[in-house]
Amino acid sequence: MEAISILSKLSMIQGSLTKKETKIVNYLKANINNLRTIKIEDLSTATGIGYSPIYSLIKKLGFQGYRDFVIAVVAEQERLNNSNLNADATENISQFYHDIIQRNNQVFDKPTLQKIVGWFKKAKIISIAGLGMAELAAQELSTRLFYFGFFTNVLSGTDENIILKAAALNENDVLICFCLDHHNSILINATKEAKARGAYVIAVTAKLNTDISRYADLNYGIITSALYDKSEVMISSLLPLIYWNDTLLQHIMALDSEKEYLDNKARMIRVVKKYR
Repeated sequence: MEAISILSKLSMIQGSLTKKETKIVNYLKANINNLRTIKIEDLSTATGIGYSPIYSLIKKLGFQGYRDFVIAVVAEQERLNNSNLNADATENISQFYHDIIQRNNQVFDKPTLQKIVGWFKKAKIISIAGLGMAELAAQELSTRLFYFGFFTNVLSGTDENIILKAAALNENDVLICFCLDHHNSILINATKEAKARGAYVIAVTAKLNTDISRYADLNYGIITSALYDKSEVMISSLLPLIYWNDTLLQHIMALDSEKEYLDNKARMIRVVKKYR
């Protein structure tokens, strides 16, 4: 599998950074194409920040040292140039779509998806929550899982209803939270209630090491268009969520050796057609 690029890593850890580390990240994102030979003393001077926060950030990114960090920066420059992502986004939106999907493929985690499918099989109900645009992805996943024969529920309505529905889950049930905003107190409280009832909690989030990820049993990171500094890149936040849904459903089918889920889907489609 392709290594996770540095911009993708930066977008996923931003929720857990200090103010000084965030300042370094903002500088890196704004100047990614001009850092090929930058020395640590140059980075320190440009940001007005000492060596210690720089090394702390490098450690959080998973690099062994500054040299590995610079190699990753150069690789990102080549990626952006080869993908033609430095061009005008309004004339090149398909390239940005392709890049977002590739970046999400970088963080593809087969063992984690297999574990999720295992939890689905034990659950009496699978609840899915997402606020704003993320609720549309929750509705879409709920419908498609229902066609496969799973009992699903979308947590929606008032803030109180979302939390109460999460509190109604039981042991071995599953709660999936689509969270694009790491400060979402509603989903955090819903997660706490579901955990207290013994349900499995899955956080599908654009920011790792945030409040909701600390309460989840399992975290799955996604990459959104927020990693681009170009203000004209108007890519829906639904894109990585729909890609995640499709990938999960593909895994369900791959593990469906007896074709149980496909048979359920075919039966549901026949029922729908019967009354059209």
